[in-house]
Amino acid sequence: MTVTTHFKFNRTLQTSRALFLGLLAWLGACSRANVESLEAMNVGVAAAQQQQFEQAVEHFQKSAALDPTNDQAYQNLGIVYLKLDKLDDARMAFEKAMAAAPHNATYPLRLAGVLSSKGDFAGARGALEQAIRIDETRFRPHYDLARVHEQLDDPQNALRQYTAAARKGPRFLSGYTSLARLYEDLGYVDEAAQVLEAALVVALPGTEERSTVHHMLGTVYEQSGKLDAAVTQFEQAITVSPDRWEPLFSLAWVQASLGDPEPAAASFEKFLALGGAGAPPHYVRAARQWVSEHNSRGGK
Repeated sequence: MTVTTHFKFNRTLQTSRALFLGLLAWLGACSRANVESLEAMNVGVAAAQQQQFEQAVEHFQKSAALDPTNDQAYQNLGIVYLKLDKLDDARMAFEKAMAAAPHNATYPLRLAGVLSSKGDFAGARGALEQAIRIDETRFRPHYDLARVHEQLDDPQNALRQYTAAARKGPRFLSGYTSLARLYEDLGYVDEAAQVLEAALVVALPGTEERSTVHHMLGTVYEQSGKLDAAVTQFEQAITVSPDRWEPLFSLAWVQASLGDPEPAAASFEKFLALGGAGAPPHYVRAARQWVSEHNSRGGK
């Protein structure tokens, strides 16, 4: 090796060492920034848990400034802004979370919630469609997109998205009940009944949700003229939730329609004994009037 070659080799080695040391320093600075960002975020989470939302905002902002790739800091910031009813700030925070983690479907889902609250349903639709493109397996974006389609007066696409939500979240009962309600509103009572019958297969026994499904199915049967089947569903709803006024009133009304005055009177009286249980005043008046007329006829 000549002197010149040796000199060039040493200079190359020194340059490489300097670059390596610079890289280590940069990585160390990044590592420290990441750690400090996480520390600030954890302090913000603790503040938020204590309902100290303004302090939480400061810590989440610090966390994001220390590490702009910390998508969770932006998400937490957006959530706290929602608590403070600062929708525009929440929107920007979730947009930054999306930019930091473009493959996370949670962030466009959250953004869509903010946009819906602001009445920007077209924007919410776009965000939800993006969430579905990122992760097609989740049921929630389909459900929320169906609700947005309803707001946009697009019932056919709403039906498609509610159906997708029910298929991808087979135990998510709101997907079934919303789909059945929309079918019923559109006059497709047979389809509504089929959806609710499927919902009963997955609804947990003894739950308020199951009572709701029984009541909805009874209402659909009533509209279809299947009054005996409606009575059965209303009775099952009452068995699960005896203090709910809706199935009690519905049962009484159908029993009266069937020409069964004594069972109808008993059901109306149970409804009234609950004090209407939060029912609209005209329901209470109708029940009292029916019972009064029934009694004036000598209970016949």
